[in-house]
Amino acid sequence: MDRSPSLPLRKRFKTITEGVEEIEKESIMKLNDDCLLIIFSHMTLWNLIVVEKVCMRFESLAKTFYRSQHILDFQAKNLQISAERLFPPWANPCQNPELKLQQVTDIAQRLGPYVHTLRASFSVFADISNSVHILLTNCVKLQSLYLDAFSADVVPVLAKTFANLKVVRLRHYELMDYTMVKLLHGAKQLETLNFADNKSFGFKGQFLTMLRNIQDLNLSECDSINPNFLIQFFRRNKGLKSLNIIGCSMNGACLDAIATKLRNLQCLKISNNYKKTKPTDFHMLENVSHLKHLKISTYHYVNINYYLMKMIERNKLESLEVEYIMIRRNQGQNSISIPFRYCSTLKVLKLSAWIDLEDKVLEQISLVQTLEELRLDYCSWSTNEGIMKVIRNCRSLRLLDINKCRSRVFNDLITAILSILPSRITPLKILMGKGQIDESMWEIKNPKLILICIERG
Repeated sequence: MDRSPSLPLRKRFKTITEGVEEIEKESIMKLNDDCLLIIFSHMTLWNLIVVEKVCMRFESLAKTFYRSQHILDFQAKNLQISAERLFPPWANPCQNPELKLQQVTDIAQRLGPYVHTLRASFSVFADISNSVHILLTNCVKLQSLYLDAFSADVVPVLAKTFANLKVVRLRHYELMDYTMVKLLHGAKQLETLNFADNKSFGFKGQFLTMLRNIQDLNLSECDSINPNFLIQFFRRNKGLKSLNIIGCSMNGACLDAIATKLRNLQCLKISNNYKKTKPTDFHMLENVSHLKHLKISTYHYVNINYYLMKMIERNKLESLEVEYIMIRRNQGQNSISIPFRYCSTLKVLKLSAWIDLEDKVLEQISLVQTLEELRLDYCSWSTNEGIMKVIRNCRSLRLLDINKCRSRVFNDLITAILSILPSRITPLKILMGKGQIDESMWEIKNPKLILICIERG
């Protein structure tokens, strides 16, 4: 646009007018509301709070956007309002930026009335107790609450919220029984409870006897729980569908109560190293016959082959996870033997910490025709032949996760897989770490092979 003073006045005015019209044509205000909402969805929350003050239209659209957000996440997770969108560009949520009270208030007032799920960790807030109070006061429709590593100062605030909650996760707390009694006193709608990693000596589990109609309970690594309180809980919550008691305190009577009382149990996560149990106690679990998901954390010095065989025979398992297995060549009869020939419905298999995973085990896995996902965490094997048999024979396999097997390079494996891809119908995704294959192999273009790089950490 030429604004030279040498032009005649009328011509100069006409040129400026045309320039203004041109700017108006390209203005963001010309966009319809749907387009603006898409733009707003890519802004950080801090930018959106500023933008809403520009004009009444932007304020109205910002409110429309807030009403569509039902998950408020203060942790580094990619949810609808994630840490990447909560924090300003200069703040890294993984480095504890510590939100000030006014910042928490700004967030809570705008999103609180529409949020049904809240996730937070104590390290995010500068003023922990008051921040939690403001959040819970504004989140009036809250149904799911996930809080990690908070102190007992927030308990009085939490107690007022529990009446309407359906899902609660309080991890890494120093909880005591009397604290839990206060929290759960008015909780009538609870369905899911997760108290994992609460190792306080006063966390005995007496509060469990107050609960009714619980569907999902996670007490993993809560090693102070009294087994007698667990038994009472099982008797009062016969509709329980999911139970995680890995690293918990158990005895034979508890295992018997699981088998005889929990007839609707679909997901069981259990250990084989309970101090008060014997290998034969696990035989009681043969009566559990509706399991779809089984995870067992096991140690080589306790033989659970019979238990595993019966559980797989009697249940139509869709996922099986076996972790922390210490396999040594001189173990003899205590080595783990999984009867994969009976896994006629298995879709997901995860093996963790299998040292020297033998080809004959992988060959047995290759018999599972329904297998869709195979995850091998911290495993090692001497040849690729077993893995190749799984890929070749399991025609439904769509995911192979070996990204945590960081001790070796898989160039030869990828080359071998490329040679058999023409005979496969289902595309195969392979999750690997950046250094597990050469840089050039990441550039492979094949519609039936998708290599996904998983960053460390």
